[in-house]
Amino acid sequence: MLFELLAGVAFSAPALPHSRLSGLEITSVTRFSNLDGGPSDNDGAANGVLTVDWLKIRGNGAIEIDVPLARFEVAGDVTLDGNGAIRNQAGALHSIGPVVVVKAGRAVTLNGSARVILSGLDVGGAAVLCAGTNLEVNGDGRVSADGINPGSSGGSIELVAAGQLRMNG
Repeated sequence: MLFELLAGVAFSAPALPHSRLSGLEITSVTRFSNLDGGPSDNDGAANGVLTVDWLKIRGNGAIEIDVPLARFEVAGDVTLDGNGAIRNQAGALHSIGPVVVVKAGRAVTLNGSARVILSGLDVGGAAVLCAGTNLEVNGDGRVSADGINPGSSGGSIELVAAGQLRMNG
């Protein structure tokens, strides 16, 4: 099922059709469904795709994934600093973890203890991080898609960089 959801994903820099470009900085816990279609979403539609010029999640900020499939279309850089995270919605693990696709026109960087965590009770979720330039996971940064229950299956992680892929930890 996870692979079926990923089958239609194309990896190219997002096209932004108008000049309403804006960046998004997250410093507290925010649900994906509250961002998608909101004032910071360049496409203005609640369609499962958050479209921004750049994305920075820092401090204890997090985007909690509260939908089965969440896509981030970012024209510039995606940076997670400190304890910044993209993760399952707290206290709401499902049988299958969510699918998250992050497509950045430039770099994707996880610094410090930044995390992308997509767990499921029986099957871990799927993470696809695609950078138009470099993709770096630094320090204690982590990308995981774990199954939680005994006998469960892990999910999938795909890291794609048009430039360099660096794991510095």
